[in-house]
Amino acid sequence: MVHLHTRSAYSLLESPFRIEQIVDMTIKYGFNHACLTDKRSMYGTMKFIKLCQEKGIHPIVGLEVDSVYQDQPFDFILLAKNDRGLQDLYALSTILMNDPLKISLEILFKYVLDCIVLTAGDDDSLEQYIDNDELEKLEQDYFIFSTKKYEDNKYSEADLILYMELIKQHFFHDGIINCPYIEDNNIVDNLLLIPKTIINI
Repeated sequence: MVHLHTRSAYSLLESPFRIEQIVDMTIKYGFNHACLTDKRSMYGTMKFIKLCQEKGIHPIVGLEVDSVYQDQPFDFILLAKNDRGLQDLYALSTILMNDPLKISLEILFKYVLDCIVLTAGDDDSLEQYIDNDELEKLEQDYFIFSTKKYEDNKYSEADLILYMELIKQHFFHDGIINCPYIEDNNIVDNLLLIPKTIINI
């Protein structure tokens, strides 16, 4: 088990924890993995990786990103899956550190193909935009699997086989996004968004 949203003192005024403390607490509680997701900053990354390796702990490197959609802010936690993902996080951090404004979703999505993408939770403002109008736009670029349709037996067997195969093959490789669907300010469904541009069907 590992907490996937951990800020260090490199997140200015956001956390008192030094890198050494994060790794030491991981060892104290018997975890095999440690995660670092500083806000906008990657300054502590190399120290974190080196210390984890010295202590025999597997490092998980991420970044907390401020983004904006339709003039409203929301946050993502991005976790690098490989070296390319780590390079993309460095690039995003550079953009964020050089520009005080939040980056757009369009820019953000260019850097997440080799990352696991986590939303900030039920209070994240992204929720209010996954409504019917936005869903129609998203369907142009994503295969969308609906938990509610599945529970209501609205998918054919062929549909289920297709979606399950997509999820199995691409979940850890292509940045599938899990998000709520809103109607009348209530969460009525949970959606998996699978990018069409990176899947050959």
